[in-house]
Amino acid sequence: MKTSPPPLLGRFRRFGHDVVRVGTVAPGSSDQDVLTWTARDGRILLTFDKDFNELARNAALPSICGVLLLRVPMPGPGDVGARLADLGRDA
Repeated sequence: MKTSPPPLLGRFRRFGHDVVRVGTVAPGSSDQDVLTWTARDGRILLTFDKDFNELARNAALPSICGVLLLRVPMPGPGDVGARLADLGRDA
């Protein structure tokens, strides 16, 4: 599973968000395990992995969590963090 680059995590943390990187806390987890964890902990999963689109659609996810599938041309790691952080500031 592809995960967000570490600079993105730092940006979200600076804005007070509780973020984790699946590849760090649960390396080798199946997509289904990650989705189950997302639902159990009430998290929002940011991913570039299109497999989560179908999994999330077929899952009965609680309203306090979700999956954000990012379908953008792959910029450099620093650009991803900057773009998402800018979106968070505008919200």
